[in-house]
Amino acid sequence: MPVYNEQVSVRKVVQEWFTEIENWTENFIILAINDGSSDGTHSILERISEQRGECLEVITRENRGHGPQKKKGLPAIQKSPTNAPSASPAEF
Repeated sequence: MPVYNEQVSVRKVVQEWFTEIENWTENFIILAINDGSSDGTHSILERISEQRGECLEVITRENRGHGPQKKKGLPAIQKSPTNAPSASPAEF
């Protein structure tokens, strides 16, 4: 999930993702790739990560835009310990 200056909505969106994914499986990781947010997005994600543990991984980088941030998550998906199918670069 690429995020950039989403302080107002990130908590609600992440919670909605957790709720939906937990209906399907208990074995998952949500990747939140923070694209250099200058508001409180990073702090909110870190607090959620502390509460949820390994189910939310926060990756923070300098602002590069939506596409490169999605690609940043690819290696993390491929080394994921979950049984979820890995995405291939062609799917991005």
